[in-house]
Amino acid sequence: PRSKELPPTHTRRITMKKAIKWIWLTLAIFFFPVLTTYASPNTSEERADEEQKIGEIASKNEVIYANLQSGGNLKGVYVVNSFELTKPGIIDDYGDYTEIKNLTDTSAIEQDNNNVRINAETDNFFYQGNLEEKKELPWQFTIDYYIDGKEVNPDDIPGMTGDVEITIDVKQNKDVAATFFENYMLQISVPLNTDYFQDIKA
Repeated sequence: PRSKELPPTHTRRITMKKAIKWIWLTLAIFFFPVLTTYASPNTSEERADEEQKIGEIASKNEVIYANLQSGGNLKGVYVVNSFELTKPGIIDDYGDYTEIKNLTDTSAIEQDNNNVRINAETDNFFYQGNLEEKKELPWQFTIDYYIDGKEVNPDDIPGMTGDVEITIDVKQNKDVAATFFENYMLQISVPLNTDYFQDIKA
């Protein structure tokens, strides 16, 4: 019997004209506010100059994305941080990122260990931080593929045609604190190229 805590298995039935080379799933997982503080300058002159440049944050949100391999194993995790500013300027953020990327403009972002310093010149600023591959998700995924009712290996799909069914089974990962599984929203996205897939139904 299905646990009351788990959502029903989601099924996608697709008519495929040509096979795509790879099937990747993207998960948009967390969305929550984070408090931000600022670093203090060393001298009074620097402090006065810095205070004029410090930005004022109205709100900050994070969305964590996880890319899965075709079978459901984790491929990579990254965070998109978004700031709404009442005053553009220098802001500090914090995160254990292996790499960061400016998603708003071409200006550089300073990273010193877990401290990220940004000179945000717009009212809305976005940047991406990549997490180490050792991270685990609060969920475990099992993904199965069928063509014309017959289960197939996803590696064998390229070049095949027919009625495609993808089932995604989601369960709690017992190795991660239950707080995330019980209180956070999980969204699953299956990108399908409509040049190859038609009559898509979830």
